[in-house]
Amino acid sequence: MQSASSLSVQQYRWFMAAMMLWWLAAAAYLLAWPKAAGYLQLRAAVGLPWADGLFTWLTHAGDGLLAVALVLVFFFTAKRPLAFVLLVAYAGSGLLAQLLKALVAAPRPRAYFEGLGQQLQAVEGVELLRSATSFPSGHTATAFAVATALVLLHPWWNRRWWLAALLAVLVGFSRIHLGQHFLADVWVGSMLGVGAAWAGLAWYRRWQPRWAA
Repeated sequence: MQSASSLSVQQYRWFMAAMMLWWLAAAAYLLAWPKAAGYLQLRAAVGLPWADGLFTWLTHAGDGLLAVALVLVFFFTAKRPLAFVLLVAYAGSGLLAQLLKALVAAPRPRAYFEGLGQQLQAVEGVELLRSATSFPSGHTATAFAVATALVLLHPWWNRRWWLAALLAVLVGFSRIHLGQHFLADVWVGSMLGVGAAWAGLAWYRRWQPRWAA
């Protein structure tokens, strides 16, 4: 595994360039479309018959179980720097997401459209949440935290940064497709995940905790 002490932003410029491109594209879309119309257009963007099943399955990559499982796997297979960074990225992005959810109290798409007198169609087998916990997307934060940590510290994923970026974006899009979040929720969630992973790496490089050596 790569040494955490030898990492630099330049080494991961393509992954970070992909993140910047995603953030800019999402920001442009948010500026170009009204909230309701833009959201409905995004939900209808993938009309393939297998899309519902794909996104229903893929969205679980952001529910936290995968992150915890990876932390344990890397810890017990002597990849402890990666386990540490991944743990900090997952916990940090999750805590920030929950704090923002409590502070902003933004309605989920179901509640938002009910307020407009519209009924949001649910994907079969998926319950549409209606709580005021839409912003930001915790699933997306977790997906981007995991993807970034893997690209930073795992050689296989470092060489396949494009796959990590693509999977993280797809997890984020799944939250829109399944009717649980708006694009803005996913956009900010992705920033939290990437930022938390880099913060975890900086923490590791600065303090070198014993259990992660």
